[in-house]
This record gives sequence, C-alpha cells and structure tokens, in this order.
Amino acid sequence: MRYTTDADLLKKKSSILSLGIDDLSDFHIEAAKYAERDIADRWYRAASDELTKKWVKVASMQTAATFTGYPFVPRINSSYDYFREFPFNPRLLFSGFDYDSSETAAVTIGEKVIVLSSHIAGGVLGQTYQKIVSDLSETDLSGVDFSDTDVWSLETHINQLKDLVTYKTFYLLYQFMSGDHVKGDKDFASEQRDYWEKEYDKELDRLLKFGIDYDWSKNSVLDDEEKAIYPTGQRRAASIW
Repeated sequence: MRYTTDADLLKKKSSILSLGIDDLSDFHIEAAKYAERDIADRWYRAASDELTKKWVKVASMQTAATFTGYPFVPRINSSYDYFREFPFNPRLLFSGFDYDSSETAAVTIGEKVIVLSSHIAGGVLGQTYQKIVSDLSETDLSGVDFSDTDVWSLETHINQLKDLVTYKTFYLLYQFMSGDHVKGDKDFASEQRDYWEKEYDKELDRLLKFGIDYDWSKNSVLDDEEKAIYPTGQRRAASIW
C-alpha cells in the first residue's frame, strides 16, 4: 500500500520538488513500508491482545450468533491468542491506495486509486476510489472517470497514516541527500533529516496513543467497535465494547 503523493509533501514543504530528485516514487513506497512495520510491531500486537481480552469477556455473555462475519467464534476458557493468530495486514487499515491516477495499471476489484490534482477525466480530486467490479484489463488511469459509480466507489475513510508516511518520506529524502554525514553534523540535509525523524516519532506516538481504525472482522466495513473515536474533534483510544 501507499499513503502519500508528492502533493502531500508540498503541503508541508513547498520547495521539496526542487531538490534535484526527478522521481520520488521509491521514497514514498519505502516510507510506507517503514510505517507499516512500526505499526505492526508497536500497535498491532498490543491492540490484538486488548481486543482479544474484551472479546473473551463479551463471549461469556453472548451467543455465537452475535459474532457472524468475524474470522472465528471466541473459545471460552482457551488461550488468549485469537487475533494474534492473524498476521497484521495493512490492507485492513482503511488507509492508503494502490495506484494514482497518472499510472497505467490493471486495477483489480478491491484495489484503490487516488485521484491526483491534475486529473481531468472525472472524480473528486485528492480523493481515493475503490474498484467494485472484476476487470483485470490494463488501463490508462489518466483517462478514467472515477465518478462512474458502476465501477468505482468513493472512499470516505480518513487516511490516518498520511502524516506519518509523509514525515518518513522527508526523512528518507534528506537521509539520501546527506550522504556520509552523520547525526550531529550541521549541514542542511542532515538537520532536515533529524527534524523529520523527530516529527515521525511524535506522529507515531500520537497514533499509538489514540488508536487506529482496523477491519478486524475482515468484512470491508468499519464497524463501530473497530473505530478510533474522535470526540469533540480529538482522537482518543478506540473503545471496543
């Protein structure tokens, strides 16, 4: 999955495209991998354990029919490793996209495309659309009308990882530019590298504190018990049951 475009970088630093690097695609992709790894290690393990404990508590009071659509029926008085049995899957995050609208790709059902600001064929600029029909033919996405509701569904979920991956992308860019300079050197690139590393760490800590939307039931619907809650405009830890 990818979570950022050049436009996201420009919103934070308007001069970023003048660094002399022609294509930032690899940096976006590498930053996404870093973020997914950190979320898997630092959020998913704890979240799956917490959810399992609450799951077991509810299971003791409700029938198996209550859990229709979930990957298993809770096993009362068994080991508490239910959600840990399923590895972290970034596609269940309700964030990110597979392609942008400038690419040529065979987009399959369930995959997502973000509409770039330069797109003129139809669709809401800056928004992500999910393909809802099975068609594996390769398509020039720059000519696609994403407002065609017979083929595309507009995503309404917040891209919770956008800032996180944006900061890591900046870090990787300036790390590349800093060359052999080590932390503590006062050249511009290494200073920027260190600054964005700190911003990434702060954003990761914020996500870990307030929670992340995740499709634990694997039904492609963000159920209430799967949400990170946003009371009065602020995030707090997701309330599961």
